Amino acid sequence: MLARTHIMSAVSLTVPLLTTMPIEVHFSFVTAVVLGSLFPDLDEKGSFLSRRVYVVSLLISQFTEHRGITHTLLALPIYFFIAFVVMHLGGASLFFSTIIALGFMIGCLIHLLMDSATRSGVAIFLPFSKKRYYILSKSYRVFTGGKLEKFAILPLFSFIAAIEMFIYLSGLQYTGNLQ
Repeated sequence: MLARTHIMSAVSLTVPLLTTMPIEVHFSFVTAVVLGSLFPDLDEKGSFLSRRVYVVSLLISQFTEHRGITHTLLALPIYFFIAFVVMHLGGASLFFSTIIALGFMIGCLIHLLMDSATRSGVAIFLPFSKKRYYILSKSYRVFTGGKLEKFAILPLFSFIAAIEMFIYLSGLQYTGNLQ
């Protein structure tokens, strides 16, 4: 998936969570989700985030291939830990550090979910198994950057995110039903 698809899918899938947390953390939480949705692709030198933190990407790509260890369930608690430590060492409270680390990890998890819809799939159990997993049957899997992603998936998630943000900004509480 392209960076913009990862971002829009992560935002649209997590905006409803904002109703469960204090308003003071909303912007930071969404920012963490967005960064998390891009983070697993640091193993790909040409990715959106890798081009902005090239040295980090270069180091990571020396140890793994694209959609390798950075795209596993094993990496998720490590992502949480990294985000938590960075926030806490930066002076954030225990509560705030935890919320931001959760947002970051959720973004990473959504990234894995979206990549599992592609033709390449994701080997989520590396290093224990190289088997790739998919959430769609073979005929429905998406080509990264292909027409289905650009003209259906991205617009759909963008539309959902726009509606959710409208509801959020209007002060209406998202309840899950439209009665």
